[in-house]
Formats: sequence, structure tokens, C-alpha cells
Amino acid sequence: MAKATEVRHIGIVVDDMEEALGFYRDMLGLTVARRMNEAGAYIDNVIAEPDVEVETVKLSAEVGPTLIELLRFTRPGTRMPEGNRALIVGPTHFAMTVDDLPTLYDQMSAKGIVFNCPPQTSPDGKAMLTYCQAPDGTLVELVQML
Repeated sequence: MAKATEVRHIGIVVDDMEEALGFYRDMLGLTVARRMNEAGAYIDNVIAEPDVEVETVKLSAEVGPTLIELLRFTRPGTRMPEGNRALIVGPTHFAMTVDDLPTLYDQMSAKGIVFNCPPQTSPDGKAMLTYCQAPDGTLVELVQML
């Protein structure tokens, strides 16, 4: 039986690429691995939408092969979901391991990033974590292993 062998990337549609890069690159410390624009029959077929134009930025962390792929559709444009994203069927959030959560929390809070709560220690005492919202509303779980 054929099978998946690796998680390649997580795709996140954003409305403002520079604002998204300010969050993922500048605040979380990810590195831009590739930046490109796509249009034409190939991307129209893949997205199943006519006349697509998309700017794509792939970001990597220091550890692990999985990338975060930011996509900004200049054609046909983006659509925002309604309601609490944590309750929407489908992906609700993704998690990133960080090296110093209390400091990162303070730095990001000072820049206006919204958190669900201050860092919390898990009941087993093995991790400290919190959720924050990226500028596009994506929920990001930040985890520091203790």
C-alpha cells in the first residue's frame, strides 16, 4: 500500500504578506527558504480556480524538515471564515517548539500579538505552552519543553 512518508509543509492563506512575515519571520525567528509568484494553467488546476495569481513564501525553522507556506492570493483574493476558528471543522491550529516561551510571550505581547492566556505549565510538568493569533487569525500554539 502506498503511504505518506513526511509532513512537507503547512499552508496558510494570508491577506497581508508583509504583516505575516513580520509575525512568522521577525517575531518567531523563521527563515525565508523560498519566495515566488505563480500564475497560469498549473496553479489554476492545482487550486481548482480560474485565473489564479498567488505569492508564496516558504519558511523554515532551525530544526525539522516541515515548512510553513504563506500564500497571498492577489487573484481572486482571499476570503475570511466566520466564527471561532477553534470550533471550525478542519485544521484549528499548529504548534511550534520555542526555546524561551516567557521571553517570547513578553516580546510578542509588547508588539500587540493577542494570546489566549499567559504561558501555562502542563499538568504533567513537562511543557509550558500558550496559544496566540497570527495577524491573519491563525491559531499558533507555542510550546517550550521543560
